[in-house]
Amino acid sequence: MDPDPQRRFPQKKKRPKGHASLLHAADVFRIITERVSVNGPTRVSLRGRALSGPDAVKAVCDAVLELGRQGSWIGNNQTRISPTTTLNLASGNVCPAGLEHLVNLLLDKRCQLKELNLVDNPKLGVHLRDVQDTPPAHTVTHADDDTVVDGNGCEILARAIRSNSCTLTQLNLGGCGITCKG
Repeated sequence: MDPDPQRRFPQKKKRPKGHASLLHAADVFRIITERVSVNGPTRVSLRGRALSGPDAVKAVCDAVLELGRQGSWIGNNQTRISPTTTLNLASGNVCPAGLEHLVNLLLDKRCQLKELNLVDNPKLGVHLRDVQDTPPAHTVTHADDDTVVDGNGCEILARAIRSNSCTLTQLNLGGCGITCKG
């Protein structure tokens, strides 16, 4: 019998959290294509996959529209509608600059999203004390009074939702640090 229990029952090494799940723009289309091949194109979920920045959010939006090759036609102008009706970017590290790309997606005539989940994306928030221990974002600036200047991300999202061309019926912003101040 081996006297060293570590040799008999070696401990599994834990991977650092967040490292493996960081999703870069170059990998987005491949990941979405893999998930769509298994789950279908109507519900695209990247829940828990931290997007590396605004370029990765843009790549997600582009990939959702690219799924339109499987969608139905819009009128006579040979444009296809994306079949994606649900986009889940919960805990996706979406920042205000990335939100601009999502707004452009929502206003695109090929987009038919009904549900957008942005739960737990604290970089969309307005004030640091509302989201404690949140590391500063590279796309968010901090004012002297410790408020986060969000680049009007929430304002442009509200404008997009009010637009007649936006098909969104459900938006989840829980855990985003958005307060009545913003």
